[in-house]
Amino acid sequence: MLAKINGYFFGFFQAGVEWGNKRGIKSIKAKSDSETVHAEEYLIAALIDSWDLLTTDGIIKQDVTPSITIKITKSPCSGCAPQLVEFVNNNKCSIRIKAAQLWGHKSHKYPYNVTALGELGDAGITVIPWKLVEKVGKQRKTFTTHELGFLSKAKFSEEDIETLHKEYNILREALGLKEDEQLSQRLKDYKSKTLNKDAYLAYSKEMASKITTDIGGKLSKMEAELDSLKVALEKAEQKPTRSSPRQKVIEKTKTTTTNQKAQIVAQQQKIERKQATLEKRKEYYETMQTN
Repeated sequence: MLAKINGYFFGFFQAGVEWGNKRGIKSIKAKSDSETVHAEEYLIAALIDSWDLLTTDGIIKQDVTPSITIKITKSPCSGCAPQLVEFVNNNKCSIRIKAAQLWGHKSHKYPYNVTALGELGDAGITVIPWKLVEKVGKQRKTFTTHELGFLSKAKFSEEDIETLHKEYNILREALGLKEDEQLSQRLKDYKSKTLNKDAYLAYSKEMASKITTDIGGKLSKMEAELDSLKVALEKAEQKPTRSSPRQKVIEKTKTTTTNQKAQIVAQQQKIERKQATLEKRKEYYETMQTN
């Protein structure tokens, strides 16, 4: 993993206690479901330790939301995602993640890996599929070396490249970023700069239209889920208290009903938060279609 803050390179990080021990980092306790410390956990610890110094050096400025970019081989796991969300909430910053693979799909961690993506999205942390191989050995237009420019594509076999492309597509699907062949070709044309200005605009509007339609479908499903939860909550509230001469039985019944209602309300609130996020995204893409 490599990280930047406000455009400044912050550092490279790797998973593994051994990696941390070599650098004198021994006080970090893993909170993920792994037996080792993940790269995200080392990054968070480093950011917390460096935050005041970054402010003193002027890299973090007052009244400007700090922006952190993370480039990583695998998307955050279900243990690291809430830690990143907590860090964002505590430090009033934004995080954008570029990931090359979906964490845990090989070890059948579904739905925890997708749930982790959803948790990040709910907190406003953007996860973007990263075509890692295309960046290897890259030189920028400014003639400066890309972060992965020191690597050589010769070190990647055809099998490695094919695997990375498959992993990239798996992550795209997990994020709901599917596209048809026509749109895929338009994207290639866009990147190769063979489209004129009007075609650029048409492409952007076409993308925005498809994304808006997709969001509309998700919002409809959420409305249906909320309707079902509303019915379930009404049933739970109408559930009569079990008649019994034993006070413990009555209390247990009341506690069970209260817990059921609390769980339903929590589900409702979670869906409503997702709805609010999607509504904002939909509004943004609708604006793109009209401008």
